[in-house]
Amino acid sequence: MPAPAIFQNNAGVNPGEMIEKLMKAERMPLLRLEEDIARSKVEIKAFEELRNRARKLSDASRDLYSFAGPFATKSVVSSDPGAITGEAAPDVDPGSQEVEILELATKHQITSRQLSRKETLPKGKFTINVGAKEINVDFPGGGVVDLERALKGQAGQDYEVSVINIDANNALISLRSSVSGSDGAFSFSDPDGILKQAGFIGDKKVEKKSSEDIAFEQSKIKAPADSKYKVSPDAKELTLENGSEASLSVSFEPGVISLSVTGENASDPQANPSENASETERRKVRTESTRPGPDVEVEAGDIKFPAADIERTRTVKEDKPSQDKPGKASQSPGIVTVFFESGGSAQKRQFQVTENGPMQIPVQDLPEGSKITSIGFDANEGSSMVVRDVRIDTTKTDAAFGPLNETQPAKDAKLKMNGIEITRSSNSNITDIIEGASLTLHRTTSGPVEVTVQANTEQIKTKIVAWVEAYNELLKFVKENDQFVKSDEFEMNRSSDPNGDIRDGYRQLKDRSGIFAGDPTTRQIISTLQVLVASSYPSLSEPDYRVLAQIGITTGDVGAKWSDIKDGYLRVDEGKLTKALSDSPQSVKDLFASDLNEDAITDNGVAFKMNETLKPYVQFSGGLITARIETIKSRIDQKKEAIASKERSLAQKEQQLREKFGRMESSIREARSQSEYLKSKLGTP
Repeated sequence: MPAPAIFQNNAGVNPGEMIEKLMKAERMPLLRLEEDIARSKVEIKAFEELRNRARKLSDASRDLYSFAGPFATKSVVSSDPGAITGEAAPDVDPGSQEVEILELATKHQITSRQLSRKETLPKGKFTINVGAKEINVDFPGGGVVDLERALKGQAGQDYEVSVINIDANNALISLRSSVSGSDGAFSFSDPDGILKQAGFIGDKKVEKKSSEDIAFEQSKIKAPADSKYKVSPDAKELTLENGSEASLSVSFEPGVISLSVTGENASDPQANPSENASETERRKVRTESTRPGPDVEVEAGDIKFPAADIERTRTVKEDKPSQDKPGKASQSPGIVTVFFESGGSAQKRQFQVTENGPMQIPVQDLPEGSKITSIGFDANEGSSMVVRDVRIDTTKTDAAFGPLNETQPAKDAKLKMNGIEITRSSNSNITDIIEGASLTLHRTTSGPVEVTVQANTEQIKTKIVAWVEAYNELLKFVKENDQFVKSDEFEMNRSSDPNGDIRDGYRQLKDRSGIFAGDPTTRQIISTLQVLVASSYPSLSEPDYRVLAQIGITTGDVGAKWSDIKDGYLRVDEGKLTKALSDSPQSVKDLFASDLNEDAITDNGVAFKMNETLKPYVQFSGGLITARIETIKSRIDQKKEAIASKERSLAQKEQQLREKFGRMESSIREARSQSEYLKSKLGTP
């Protein structure tokens, strides 16, 4: 039933105004709840900012000792700034090498001839070789655009295709290898003549060079029972003792064999003169194989025919032996023999080792179709022979054709390392020049430059300063928001109203104090961090930096006033830090993070401890600060539900008040009406 209408002035009061005042009094608890919600939202923002700043410090701590941190690598710099750069592993000893860059590696770039846009090329197939990779292209036929589309369709990551417009009617197609150096050189197979017609290739075939290291694998070595030899663990070195011999089975095309030989006398020639004399006589002659072959004619009566292509032996007098005393470098330590097959027969070539050091054996001129089957090593009597670093370099003509128009040849980087010339196929990520280091070549040099491996001092210093700043920012943020008002600024009372709520005083206290005032979480974080930066940490390095003050990180100068250091902010003496990093970067690293039990896992240091301390606070899922934020959000939800419930109750109460005042107004009107009626009947004025 709707509430009766309320009319003003019937009872000398304004009912609507009366109801409004009553409802305003009833809504006072709601205003307090809304104020609590507003304050809780401010708390959430404050704790989120606390988590962000704590996470920033945690990340800065981890950056100092992570695998990608400044202590994880060393820098490679050159005396010619910018010519050579790179990185080295942290355990690489600081040192210098002389390097001269003679030539940078280039990527092969070729073009077609000028093609008319009206020209049509035939349908067919061709193969593009980029280094060792073969790329087959099926060309449907067509003009410049069609050939470009076919080349791009198979390019992938191996080469780049572009069209250069000469004028409105002519263009040429450019191919650029994605692989630098000779490893990325182009060659082509063009059975249908498409590329030749387009001017990409000519009639010259490609010569391919290859180089292969030869290892002394035990299973491939053959030696007489009385020979004494040994192989190094890396299989790069063979040592033959006095007069011993051994052969290594291989399978190579003809080429140039490179090796290094060192000989050493095994006995004193004066010890047994008769034995030495006999050896001299024995060495006066030797046997070698020969093939008379089909070029030699044999007569049988009146008939002449070619001699059989068989191997024969003959005796050859040795040159006069050296008169030098044994033990000198001029004495030959032995003989190297190359065995090969040619025309179905086994043959060999012998080479005297004339001196210690590098040696090249040219066997690239063997008959066509020859195959090198083994290499023999024979130490002279009275000498031992050490053979190492055996390699074979071969060159053969490929079936593929080379490019006709080169705009940039495929060149390897050429450089000198301590005076020795070497080549590499790339300008970057060169890892086999300085052990444990990766080099990048940027430009040629006018002469040798000094390449040095050193600690990343500036980068380390930048990271340490950033870590100190993150610590100070967190400390300052908490200190600015955890202060209570002074006792003389606030008095908790209930004013003159004996029924006033004492909680009003508490609200005033909280409103005038910092968000973190009295908060146990923030106080625990700050107190723990302050203990960590003041603690001493054991070190395995020399000098042993155990506290931050030793590298220039303090809360203030010695003898400073309390007012200058009471806040606990860290300061960095960059001069002292730079000197500590220069003297021993490893000791500085150990102060921030170290592995005391040497199990390859970081377990100590101020940065490590700080990161481990902050982990449970800064995690977004299940972290302590996150849990605190979720608790505040839960309280907000509860208060919002309380407000909604109270609003419904007040709406009902307002309806009841309006009904009561409406009935009261109706009764007053009815009483007045009856009074007027009686007055009119009784004639009362």
